[in-house]
Parts: sequence; C-alpha cells; structure tokens
Amino acid sequence: MPVSDAENRLSLMYVAGILPHAKALFDATSIESNSPSRPVLAKIYAFFLTYCVEILGCDHNVAFLCSDTLSAGTDDNFSIEITRNLATYIARWDRYRLHFADRTDDSPKNEDLPVLFSVVVQDLQSVHAFVSPSILLTELTGFMQDLSEIFGASETPNVSAPATTPAQNSPSSIAKRSPSHKHSFADILIAGFLLFGLVVCFLLFSGNIDSIFPSSSSSLSSSSTDFSSSRMTAPIATPSPISKPSTGILWYKGKNVELAPFDVTASGNRDYVLLLAQNNKAVRSYYIRHGETLSVLVPLGTYQVYYACATIHSSWYGRTDLWKSQTEYYKSQDSLDFELSNGYYYGYTLELSVSSMGGSDYAYESSESAWDSLF
Repeated sequence: MPVSDAENRLSLMYVAGILPHAKALFDATSIESNSPSRPVLAKIYAFFLTYCVEILGCDHNVAFLCSDTLSAGTDDNFSIEITRNLATYIARWDRYRLHFADRTDDSPKNEDLPVLFSVVVQDLQSVHAFVSPSILLTELTGFMQDLSEIFGASETPNVSAPATTPAQNSPSSIAKRSPSHKHSFADILIAGFLLFGLVVCFLLFSGNIDSIFPSSSSSLSSSSTDFSSSRMTAPIATPSPISKPSTGILWYKGKNVELAPFDVTASGNRDYVLLLAQNNKAVRSYYIRHGETLSVLVPLGTYQVYYACATIHSSWYGRTDLWKSQTEYYKSQDSLDFELSNGYYYGYTLELSVSSMGGSDYAYESSESAWDSLF
C-alpha cells in the first residue's frame, strides 16, 4: 500500500499527541492482576484514533499508519488489534448515538462523546480493565490541547491526507470532511473547550456514573507499560519478517452496516490476503491462513475481488509488503453482488485455490502495481 510523505508526516503528528495521554490513561486504568495489558493498550489507542477519524476528519489511511507506528517494537498483529478496535468503536458509536433527520451532516459531533465514552468504558470492562469516563474526558481534553500546539507549529496541518476520495454514492464510502479543510490552532483549541464543557455537563447530570464504572478496587492492581519516545521514530514498514496474522480482517474503509454473509476458504498450501474493492478503490481486506475459513459479514453492494497469496513457507512482512517477492497477485473474473432480496441477505461462499503452476480457475493473474493502485 503506497504511503505518501504527507500521510506519513500527519500520522507522526497524531501519534505525538496520542502517546503521552495514552500513557496517562493506561496508568489511571485499574486492571485485574491476572489480565494481560496488551488488549487494554490496543483499546486505549483505538479510543484516541476514533476521535481523530470521526471528529477531526483524519483520513483512514493516516489512522492505519498511526496504528502501525503505535505498534512499532511489537508485531503486526498488535497493529491489527488496534485497527479492529477502531472499527468496532466507530460502528458502535454510530449505532448508539442519536441521529437527527434535520442534520445536513450526520457525522458525530462533540455532544455525542458521552456515547463514545460509554462504549469504550464497557469494552475495557470486557478485558477486566476499569476506568471512569471523567478520566477519558481529562486525557482527551489534554490531547486536544497538545494537538493544537502540534498543528499550530506545522505549516500544513491538513487533517485529511491528499488522496482520491471514493464516490459518495458508493455503498461503502465514508462521509468525509472536505479534504481541503485545515484545523488551525484556534479551531482545535475551541473544539477542546467545547468538548470539555459538554462532557462535564453530561457527567454532572449523570449522577453516580463513576460508581457504575469503578476506577479502583481492592481486587485490582494498576498496571504499567513502556511508552518509549523512540516509537515515534520507528519506521512504519518493518524490514524483517514478522508473525503471520490470524484469519480475519486486516484493513477496512467505511462504516456501513455489515449484513451479507461472506465465507472464504483457503485451500492448498498457501495463505491469502483477499481484498474487496469498489470503483477501483480498496474498501476491505482479510487474511486467511491455509486450510482455514473466513466467515464474516460485509456491507451490501457490488465488489471487485482481488487476492494475493504465497506458500505457507514464505515469510510475512506486514500489510504493506505482504510476502515481498514471494507474493502472487490475482483479480477475480466476476464481481460479487451482496444484496437484500425477498427479505434475505445474499452473500457468497468462495474457495481460493492456486495450482502449483500458478494458475487459478477463479481469477486471472494481476500485478503488484495493480494491487497498489487500489489504495
């Protein structure tokens, strides 16, 4: 997936703002003694990235670069874990917040933040971690103030990366802010004060909300982790092989409701990365290990299908480089139409298979440049 200098620079600016407040939020979170800290950290990173994407208009590609940078020094699976939490928070926030018919722009607003806080607090509880919404408010407000200084020092604080926007009538396109909109120091600072005032009002009127989501307990112990500032300068692309992802989603774009079934089996001795595209732009990708079946739901619409693969003995280098020179690229001969008909959601069941001679009955050979052009 090609990465522009502008996208790389923007991602580092966001990460510079996220790291200190993610650390403070992590330190203020009570985690049961036998629970791992890694899932908690992934959810905290996803919380800040959700705000960046939904409120500040951060481009999804930039958000994914942020997850890669935040996971530097670990492995590609941690970046995927952050991305999955990001997708979950965006979808749940959109599902539970209020939608008004008279709004010309129905994207989330600062007044919708209590819903996001509730989503994050409850999700942290699922991994035996506890933090109060007031702490989320404090760190998010501090993050906004720091971000205003970071963008204020930059000549080009454009939150949306200069990339081609997918057609707005696409079933999987994002209701994005204008790519030319810039957030000045004053814009972000004002948004921070509005955020603080609105959510303080919510907390005051919600009564004993902190007792519902306890910030501490005698059976809980505070955990810590290493937030080295050297992560900021770590390269996004990992030059050496890393562990292969488990079967599941790798990357997504858009937040349409997932309704239609999609089952894909990887046959033979190859692992696969399957990519769904609309209007010649990638919208989702999945990793499927050999001999395993991916079972997911996808938004309704018509998709072109691309996939890359390599033998099970090939080394994996991450979502950008895949298996490097060992990667084979294919494009499906037909599009897949996921639809609602007669009260039923219709999807597809595929079996991916490439012969030892490199052929496929389902698709024809493609190229790395064709694959990269989808991003």
